Amino acid sequence: MSLFQGIFLGIAIISGVVGILLFATFEGSSKKTIEPVTIWGFYPEADFRGVILDAGLDESTGYVDLNHITYVQKNVSTFDREFVEALATGSGPGVIFVDHDTIFRNWNKLVPVSYETYSERIFQETYTQGSGVTRDLSGIRSFPVIADPLVMYWNQDIFTSAGIAQPPKTWTEFLSIIPELSVTDDLGTVYKSGVALGEYDNITYAKDIITALILQSGNQIVRKTEEVFGDGSVGVSYDSVLALQDQGQILQPAENALKFYAQYSDPSRDLYSWNKSLDNDQDLFLQGDVAIYMGKASDYKKMKRKNPNLNFDVAPLPQRSGSNKLTVADYDSFAVVQNGGDLNANYATLQQLLLPSINAEFATRAGLPPTRRDLLSFQQSQAQDDIFYESALYSTAFLDMVPDRSGPLFEDMLESYTTGAKGVNAAIGDTSEKLNVLLKEFEVQL
Repeated sequence: MSLFQGIFLGIAIISGVVGILLFATFEGSSKKTIEPVTIWGFYPEADFRGVILDAGLDESTGYVDLNHITYVQKNVSTFDREFVEALATGSGPGVIFVDHDTIFRNWNKLVPVSYETYSERIFQETYTQGSGVTRDLSGIRSFPVIADPLVMYWNQDIFTSAGIAQPPKTWTEFLSIIPELSVTDDLGTVYKSGVALGEYDNITYAKDIITALILQSGNQIVRKTEEVFGDGSVGVSYDSVLALQDQGQILQPAENALKFYAQYSDPSRDLYSWNKSLDNDQDLFLQGDVAIYMGKASDYKKMKRKNPNLNFDVAPLPQRSGSNKLTVADYDSFAVVQNGGDLNANYATLQQLLLPSINAEFATRAGLPPTRRDLLSFQQSQAQDDIFYESALYSTAFLDMVPDRSGPLFEDMLESYTTGAKGVNAAIGDTSEKLNVLLKEFEVQL
């Protein structure tokens, strides 16, 4: 931690509009040259290079020079293996720019920035609440730059044909319109789907939707317990609370969420609108055969390119009546790597990359909302961006410390319930136990 303190001597906010980081050991690239730093990430290489080339004057620090950075775009599917191999040979990056799932998978390979270096209060005032998913008592494991929230896309032509003028704002409204948007027969054939929900394999963001419903219901899925010992060390434990119980009975939040999600694939229900035999939900939405598709903000431009003639719009994810707004998001963040070369250079680089002007440029080029509160306050010129920015403000993510292994657990939970193999309480309880086993395996590695 003394190394951190030597690099970051002070942090202060000197403007009500823009948060500014001040590092006494780094006076700006116009006065001091930073050693070369390599960054690995999933962000498009051309766009990253564009940010580097466009970096210039920042109102808070003066001249910004990012030309000491070598950026290497990596494939998500091979990143973890390449990262481990590179670190073993001493050729790994000094900084990574990846999604929060990748941060979780590589937790112990990253350096947490202590709160003596970067105040917890400053972090909370600078970033949205959900952005803190990768921090604990030991410090900040990664700094978020971009959010990709879960939102609701809706086909305006299908809504108009059904005589429905506006997309639903609450799940209660949602329930009332799905039968009007779906076209099915007594044999279970779905000709037009009101919404793609109820299954797993052919729904792109099934896990995200299920977890959003559970989180909206008040169940945090994973609970983190932290303790500071006498020697100053921090103990952290993780437990599944998916199956919270009271006198042996699973509490309703998770139960209600699973039932709500599953009912759209039940042919006996008026809400029936989806089944396993259908193609991928996004593909059918683009074909005009699905009225509502739950997707990420990053899907917008892709779908516009694939079918520019489709008359669709975007709206926030529906909410529980009378509850605080909440959706889930992916967070692309910068993190410093353990054994990643010159730590002074890595931290000086991180300092520059977290400047408001640089963060704004990363978000603009990605077409996604930033995670800084000051940047989210600006009015957007594109209508869809207003929805994305609003959703980013109240987005979050659960502590999925084992993201590569938890997905199949959620799939099994849904399948065992919808097929009748298990009751809803048993399905949730078994999943909670299995998730807890994975969390304890993760703790051993800490």
